[in-house]
Amino acid sequence: AQGRPSGVPPDYDVILMDYLGIGENARHRLPAQMAIESQGEAVAALARHLNVKNLVLWGASFGTAVATVAAARLTAPSPNNLMKGGLAGVILDGTAGPGRMRDYREDQFTAASNIWNSLSAEEQNGFMQRYNSFTQQMSPKERFSFNRSLRMVLISGRKFAAESMRAPSMDFFRRIQENVPSVDQMYARFQAGPARELYRAAGCQIMGYKNEAFQMQAIFGGLVPFEEVDGVCRCRTVERAWNPSDYPIQGVPLVYLNSGADPSTPMEWARQHFNSQAQALGRAFLVFPDGGHGASLYGESPITGCTGMILSAVFHNNVSILEPQAEELAQGRCPRSSPAEIAPLKLQSSGQ
Repeated sequence: AQGRPSGVPPDYDVILMDYLGIGENARHRLPAQMAIESQGEAVAALARHLNVKNLVLWGASFGTAVATVAAARLTAPSPNNLMKGGLAGVILDGTAGPGRMRDYREDQFTAASNIWNSLSAEEQNGFMQRYNSFTQQMSPKERFSFNRSLRMVLISGRKFAAESMRAPSMDFFRRIQENVPSVDQMYARFQAGPARELYRAAGCQIMGYKNEAFQMQAIFGGLVPFEEVDGVCRCRTVERAWNPSDYPIQGVPLVYLNSGADPSTPMEWARQHFNSQAQALGRAFLVFPDGGHGASLYGESPITGCTGMILSAVFHNNVSILEPQAEELAQGRCPRSSPAEIAPLKLQSSGQ
């Protein structure tokens, strides 16, 4: 299913939910309904309605904020909280930290600079020559779309991007060109559809104010300009910025999956979120130095080979074993002595 984390064993059940404001929930399109708090409340309400046992909330990117709110609601001390004990744990991949702390574009530019500077002068010259050769016959509109698709390589992480850019063949540019239609379609949907409204209602609670003093520059040797997408960097003033410290997750294990080269959700955000969740029943902070955005969602990430182990550690309240093995997990190596050999716990429902 779309959105199912890669590597989740087939004998685990997965429940997917459209955000309020899009998909099957498109009728809930008031800004207050699409805010992070409302999104989390909706997830918590669904969990209570289904009365699922052995539930793990898995949030990625923007979903980490939604999962945090939902988990806080489901673990809050209350005699009427029917889910207390039903939530087995929380996994956050690419964690959203306190909102409005920084300009989103600065992280993108820093990531691009780090990738470019990791190449030797010879490799940089080779990339520029191949780029110019590949794009010289393109119209301005075609080059614009190609550059936009090329910038997507930033989310894949420093190691993958650098290795692709230093490859001597044209294969990398051909793959970028093949992705142009899907990237163009994604931006078209964002600019004209409910996704843009969702971003302005909820995403702007996380993204920083526009920094008028920050001037975006071209990247990759000055060849690829940054064009702003209306709405991404121009957030209106929202009533309340997102802050994870307002939503303590209590009494269940919490696992962070974070990539050191992720330009979309910087490591600083994950650290701030981690520091705000002292009431969790054990926390594991896993760092994959050269990975990109969304380690758990994309099959090419080695960590997906150990998803079963991570889930087992959560289910059995043993997340403390994960941090010492973070390097092995990042390479897709799951130690035999891990909980991966423990039979997975199936989701259970009361039948309601």
